[in-house]
Amino acid sequence: MKKEEHLNLLFQELKENPYRQLNLAFTLISIIPILAILYLTCSNALVFTESLANMSRIFILIVVIMLLGYVLGYKVMQNIIAKTLTYAAKAKRADELKSTFAMSLAHDLKSPLSTIKTNVSGLKAGYIGELTKEQKEAISICDEVSDRMNHMIAELISTYMVEARGAGLSTNHFDLREIIEEQRRELEAAADLKKITVTADISKKPIDIEADRDKIVRVINNILNNSIKYTPEGGKIAIKAQAAEGFARMEFLNNGTPIPDDRIEKIFDKFERLDTSIEGHGLGLAIAKDIVELHKGKVWAESGPNRMNCFTVLLPLAARHKAATGVNNNKLLIVEDDRNFAATVTKFLSGCDYKVINAHDAKSGVSLARSKGVALIILDLDLGTPGADGFFVLDSLRNSPETASIPVIVSTSNSSADIEKKVFGAGADDFIQKPYDINKLLAKIKAFSV
Repeated sequence: MKKEEHLNLLFQELKENPYRQLNLAFTLISIIPILAILYLTCSNALVFTESLANMSRIFILIVVIMLLGYVLGYKVMQNIIAKTLTYAAKAKRADELKSTFAMSLAHDLKSPLSTIKTNVSGLKAGYIGELTKEQKEAISICDEVSDRMNHMIAELISTYMVEARGAGLSTNHFDLREIIEEQRRELEAAADLKKITVTADISKKPIDIEADRDKIVRVINNILNNSIKYTPEGGKIAIKAQAAEGFARMEFLNNGTPIPDDRIEKIFDKFERLDTSIEGHGLGLAIAKDIVELHKGKVWAESGPNRMNCFTVLLPLAARHKAATGVNNNKLLIVEDDRNFAATVTKFLSGCDYKVINAHDAKSGVSLARSKGVALIILDLDLGTPGADGFFVLDSLRNSPETASIPVIVSTSNSSADIEKKVFGAGADDFIQKPYDINKLLAKIKAFSV
């Protein structure tokens, strides 16, 4: 759904246009003081000829009118903000109820469907007695329909589990090339049935990521399945994969019918189907998008009259992979509020041929991490600013695609028993207790191949 459609829906639900209300509020706040100043300017000569008492009364009247404008403007803004927040809360609750209902319905359907499937399989196998040719054909149709229903229910459950983030991620370290090749082989038979040529241009070097393997398999499977469905007989599908700029980049291209411009943004919406004559439920790409975003990645589609349809997936590389293969792999960022200590560490690391950048507060640390292409960050946990400490930096880094894969070594003088557990739980890659031996820090840096 486009932005304009979302806004129109909001206006319909609120039964008024918030923009008009805000315009009225700002008009009341701004125009009345301007009119008051204009009045004073135009009647300048008159004011100076009036008595002091009259001038006081005029001034008080102007102040009252100005305050009235501010109060009315504030009330209008308060009203529209309250309505918008109420609408958002109700919409969120309705969406949660819809997801709960869909999950419950899907699970309730699975039990009777399992019974149907078991009995149909028994009939088809002849366990209850021999069937006529016509009966076998009828049972085969029932079997196929039950399989399709089972697949649809599985997709519904998968969609809402990912959407609710309830399924969680079981992450591990693996080479993305392996599952791309597995899925290519698995779907080779389906492509051969339509005489589709599938080519692969995969990096010869490992593409290491930290992700939930089963879910990434689902992403690749869904996109490739979709490509096969929408590629004409005798068509072409190309798969490309490489590691670049901190991300694993996968491209799935096909020479199917170009996707219309007005549908390109909706292609990843649930139940969106370009061609209803093609078998499917419109959930595959929606599930793929949810899984990719759950891994702090990105996915999008591109199409046009003189080019192949292209589905691109970006996933953050594993920290060690990025450190080993990235650009500027000897550039370090030290985020440390103690300038003397930072200068000492910088001096030693520079003597070991590292390029060192310094940040002395959380915000500049995050900003430099995003803009300088560093290979590794040494982060002090105790930055001294309430609400902007090392945990704030870690959270900002891990929730940004540009910095999610940069390895972070956290240092702290905090010696509490659970501090190390908290640090790793927040997304740190390694930990070192202050005060530390510089050689110990160097060993930890080199462990990331930096």
